[in-house]
Amino acid sequence: MSKRITTVAAALTALLLVTACDSNGGDRASDRAAADRGESGGASNAGRPDAGPDPFGKYPETIAFTTILNNNPEVAKSFPPGESFESNRYKTYIENALNIKSTPLWEANGAAYFNKFNLMIASDDLPDIFTVERIDAEPAKTILKRMYDNDMLEDLTSVYEQYASPAIKEVQDSVQGKALQNATFDGKLYGLPNVLDMNNVQMVWVRQDWLDNLELPAPDSIADLMNVAKAFKDDDPDGDGKADTLGLALKGDMLFDSQPFSLNAFAWAMDAYPAMWVKNGDGKLVYGSTQPAMKEVLAKLAQMYKDGTIDHEFALRDGNMTSEFLADGSAGLMLGKWWAPVWPLGGAIDNNPKGEWKAYPIMTGDHVNVDNGFVSNAFLVVKKGFAHPELAMKFMNVLKEASQQRIPELQELETTGIYKSADSTRYMFGLNNNLIAPVFTDTTARTVRKFDAIFAGKARPDILDAAERSIYDRVKSEKDNPKKDLGNYKTYLAWMEGNGVVARTKQNNVFNEFTGTTKTMERDWSALTDLETKAFLEFITGGRPISDFDRFVAAWNKKGGEQITKEVNERHESETN
Repeated sequence: MSKRITTVAAALTALLLVTACDSNGGDRASDRAAADRGESGGASNAGRPDAGPDPFGKYPETIAFTTILNNNPEVAKSFPPGESFESNRYKTYIENALNIKSTPLWEANGAAYFNKFNLMIASDDLPDIFTVERIDAEPAKTILKRMYDNDMLEDLTSVYEQYASPAIKEVQDSVQGKALQNATFDGKLYGLPNVLDMNNVQMVWVRQDWLDNLELPAPDSIADLMNVAKAFKDDDPDGDGKADTLGLALKGDMLFDSQPFSLNAFAWAMDAYPAMWVKNGDGKLVYGSTQPAMKEVLAKLAQMYKDGTIDHEFALRDGNMTSEFLADGSAGLMLGKWWAPVWPLGGAIDNNPKGEWKAYPIMTGDHVNVDNGFVSNAFLVVKKGFAHPELAMKFMNVLKEASQQRIPELQELETTGIYKSADSTRYMFGLNNNLIAPVFTDTTARTVRKFDAIFAGKARPDILDAAERSIYDRVKSEKDNPKKDLGNYKTYLAWMEGNGVVARTKQNNVFNEFTGTTKTMERDWSALTDLETKAFLEFITGGRPISDFDRFVAAWNKKGGEQITKEVNERHESETN
């Protein structure tokens, strides 16, 4: 859905698995990458004794190392003929550029990969270089600390200081070193952290032509959203003389999640954070679903259900079923992220190209509340005792260059088979990969601001990198020839409307402070989740009065919630300190 969407599984490991090839091509590629960086020579610092360690330096002799491989057999079918996880042009370039060769200790896929990963740590049988990422309910930070506590990892403090490229350091500095701090224990760095593009804003997507028909203002507050939903249900926004339109299109299988048709944006706008661990006024972690603000959210949703602006069948539907109301033209109001024009709005656009869609933030004062998660969620690590820990840093440096479209040889792959930008499976191989290559937290917003500047005549298209230029060309084509190509129209909506909200709106990031598990949580969390889901549906549908919310909270605490809250705070405090 985006040039920057990343897949957790196998992002680094597939790239670490490289094979030997003719080194001359690697030398030429390194020379050209160095030229892009403004260096006068090739990838090596030979002849420049005062330059210090080279972040992209090619080893004079081949460095062999071990890693692990997440090898999805279905995705492997997308490789061009003659290529595979083990041997493909992208990895060949990296091997030649650095003169490295890897061997996998083991290969697996899906749940088997994560099971073997856990066994690998338990048995202290680590590869030389690998990625630490979230496994089930255990965050990457928790896994990293477990390995640190058992003295399994190489200290990378001096490696980062000496070998991190200027581009890497610029990104890490942009988050005030928070990602590095997340991988630091007792003052030393034990993992090379990624940094994520934080564009998790959930927004209103609405039929602008329906708003215009009813002379309604943009729904940029909860009050406006409720008014628009009521008007869309009652006032015949499509003008067909029939009472056949919904208010707010909503799914009932998961009320509060990151998917379209959920209610996260609704709750966040009211300073409520369901299913999140957030800090209270005393700095302690509390569970958002049980806080007083959540009671107010449920009260408003109950009012919408009573008014019919949330239809009475919503609890029976998932997202796919709800999307059908958009496709048949009976719904024109939903909550979702910037990529909604791809899905679920794609069907609505295909079936009714005359419909006009726009995106608006739901404001809380002068800002929009958003759970963007932490700035970093994965680490590149080195087994203690490996002779060349700087190799991990060099590898990350090269991926960063590739993600910025600064390596011509890798740009050429963008039009071929699995490497093509439009093929989302390319991200499973780390291509333009943000799981490992850190990016600015406002990367998407920066791209939109470049587009704005170009369309305003304040900049030229040559400020765009190759990936941005591909998007810009489609956006410009839509501006020049509206809806001539519906694919371009969807791209325009996603970037200039959806990402436009991300880029042009002040954000208040509220972090989920705890994403791990505890002893009591492992035993009781499933039952507590069921209790919460049932209670929330009953509150909304009128099966239970809102005044019972405090009784729900008391039951939640009694059935394990209180003990879990205690354990969460103890765990969070120990990991923070």
